[in-house]
Amino acid sequence: MGMILPWRFVRQGTVPTVGDFEEVARNILEVASNQRAFKAAAFVGSLARGDINPRSDLDLILVAHDKKIVQARELERKFRRTSLARGIPLDSRLWSSSDACRGRHTYGPSYLQTLPTTLDQYAIGRPLAECFRVPGSSVQMEMLEKLEHKLHSTRTRAGIFLARHVSDPLMVEDWLMSNCSRVVRPMRVYVTVGRRLLWWLHGTLPNDGKTEVIAQFLSEETFLSLHAGFTQLVELDHYYDELLGRACTGSSRRSRYLHKVGELLRENFRVSLRLLSDAVSLIRGSSVCAA
Repeated sequence: MGMILPWRFVRQGTVPTVGDFEEVARNILEVASNQRAFKAAAFVGSLARGDINPRSDLDLILVAHDKKIVQARELERKFRRTSLARGIPLDSRLWSSSDACRGRHTYGPSYLQTLPTTLDQYAIGRPLAECFRVPGSSVQMEMLEKLEHKLHSTRTRAGIFLARHVSDPLMVEDWLMSNCSRVVRPMRVYVTVGRRLLWWLHGTLPNDGKTEVIAQFLSEETFLSLHAGFTQLVELDHYYDELLGRACTGSSRRSRYLHKVGELLRENFRVSLRLLSDAVSLIRGSSVCAA
């Protein structure tokens, strides 16, 4: 979600449609099924929810047969390359079957509520819920740890960007190209913050789609002190959509596009870091219990 497209993608017309996402997902699952390296493979997130849009990414969970983990890693790399060639970042997670069933993974208790229990058109093999054992910690601690990790990673990423790409459009393009394959999504930190805090407050999140998260987050008085920063990031995200639209139609030249993207990223990182820091402080200083 929220991929910032390099100018090269815009110039080549590599701005995906919803149909491109669906086609790439089906092709990946067909290859995964034919190679027989995987015990399970399933797309989750916006594709599974049915609310994918041209600036989404594909979220893929892979569980490999233990004896075929090397082949599975090679296939995962191939999946990422072929997906990115269509302008679609692939956020994939690969686990061996033994690691998944023994709890040696990064999924917390919230995933007990989100891992698919049945197969659909975007899944093959065993249902994911049958493959993973999730450690028994609280959802509240899981969300705090995830927010702290996000704060740390965003601070590191922002420091690198600000140190190397202050004002030169060429450097901005270089940064975008070097990060697009890593599924860098700086423009939608607000969705991550909203989801984590709603999980923390209620212990559940029946619908984690972007639109639903925005509405629910802004309706919660518990998060009133965070609403301004949250809304500011939403508006910056909308502004980038407008900027991308003008670039795709030829109304914005390369230098102007990259200059505006550089300004946008600097402001986005600044507000995102403040929002993440405030979210962590709110949790650590609160006595609110799960509903």
